[in-house]
Amino acid sequence: MSLSLSVVSLLLLLLSVIASTTTCTAIEDDAGAVTRGWSLVAISNTSMDLLDKTLKNESSYQYADIAMRLCLATTPNEVYQQVVSGVIHEFRGPACQVNTTEEAGACASPPETYAMCAEYAIRIYEQVWTNTTRVMSIELSSGLPSPTEHSNNNRSSSSSDGSVADEAALDNVELIAASDAEDFEIEYLSTPPPESVISTKEISTAKAPSVHAAAMILLICFIASLYLLR
Repeated sequence: MSLSLSVVSLLLLLLSVIASTTTCTAIEDDAGAVTRGWSLVAISNTSMDLLDKTLKNESSYQYADIAMRLCLATTPNEVYQQVVSGVIHEFRGPACQVNTTEEAGACASPPETYAMCAEYAIRIYEQVWTNTTRVMSIELSSGLPSPTEHSNNNRSSSSSDGSVADEAALDNVELIAASDAEDFEIEYLSTPPPESVISTKEISTAKAPSVHAAAMILLICFIASLYLLR
């Protein structure tokens, strides 16, 4: 009888370990999905200030060696965000090419006075706690799917004019910045984000049942093990 109880106890303990592992895996998967997800956000004064100051800061372009400079013809039509080790902002809206960084930011003249105006997608990386901001890419947004429509889109790279960063740095990238704001580098993800990206809320709701079920199994097995080992 005691042998049977011991065997049952061992089996219950094994189930507890399996349930614990399942719970941890589900939580880790949930966190990873949230990290990679893009979301459409409301345009705020804070995001506009970030865009304006970053475009006017010459050092912000050095990370991706971007030659193009833009002034904003109007407020962006859309703003998207992705949380990594900081936040990636993508601003989409009308802008005009200018010659210098000093002319960047809000356009000083009407759009018709500039040689080249179009719809652009501007990606900016921000890490608040290290006061880091970087221009990741500037490209024409016409024909490009939004980040939430196709986060794993392979965008063409244009190294000749320096207008677009390395295509892998646009979508399949995890940004890591050390405490020193100048010590900045890219580490590519081992696997690309999923084709279809759902919102953080949807991810959390989808993962919740599996996490709760695993937690309940773990609790039941633990209580049963304590009872049998008395």
